[in-house]
Amino acid sequence: MAKHLQTSRSSSKKTKLAFIAGLFDGEGSVDYARRWAKRKNRPRKYLCRRISCEISMTDYPVLHWLHKTLRYGSLRPRKSPEGCKPQWRWRCSFRDCNKFAQQMLPHAIVKYKKLKQIVNHYHEGT
Repeated sequence: MAKHLQTSRSSSKKTKLAFIAGLFDGEGSVDYARRWAKRKNRPRKYLCRRISCEISMTDYPVLHWLHKTLRYGSLRPRKSPEGCKPQWRWRCSFRDCNKFAQQMLPHAIVKYKKLKQIVNHYHEGT
């Protein structure tokens, strides 16, 4: 792990979540939309909801630390144009996205409204 990401054992979970929330506010994106999609072997289109949160960047150690800290989502390489630095993307969807939104909400500023929509979507029936 990179030296700048080594955290002491005394770093609290709350501090780590605040750091992740700041990173997400600056580098991340939220997709909360309804789209028409055709399912395989089905004749007609259906209205589907797409819920996901992602962070894309070229600094792999940061995203690896985030993935290891949260313990959910996926970390995969992202296609980048020839001659550019390789990019990595951490992404979570649906129920994991709800969990992520609940953890980030107390610290979020820029993406607060979209994260609140996700939390409300999953808790409107309860």
